[in-house]
Amino acid sequence: MGHTVIGARSAAATMIVARLMLAAAAHAGTPEEIQHLLEYIGGSGCAFVRNGVESDAVAAREHIRAKYSYVKGRVGSAEDFVRLAASRSSMTGEPYVVRCGSSQFQSADWLTAELRRYRGEAGR
Repeated sequence: MGHTVIGARSAAATMIVARLMLAAAAHAGTPEEIQHLLEYIGGSGCAFVRNGVESDAVAAREHIRAKYSYVKGRVGSAEDFVRLAASRSSMTGEPYVVRCGSSQFQSADWLTAELRRYRGEAGR
């Protein structure tokens, strides 16, 4: 009976360690993904609208980079980066809008689509 308890504890500990390892592996690419998204923003040539004010892609990248440095401690994934730093105004809650030519997107949707594309290429 004592072996059963020890065996169950050992199995539970092994499962916890495995989950932690999987979580760490899932986020191992986070800094690279965030850097890619920042470069994607800056190189997009698109206009960014924050609180009704339009800026160019380079200015938007720098604003989002600065915002990211402020929230970095709460960012555990590229999705967190998009949600916390690159999708809406912290002051008004208004979503950022991206204008590329005649197309317009909410920043969160635009960056999430790019993240999916990037991850698909990285997995090849």
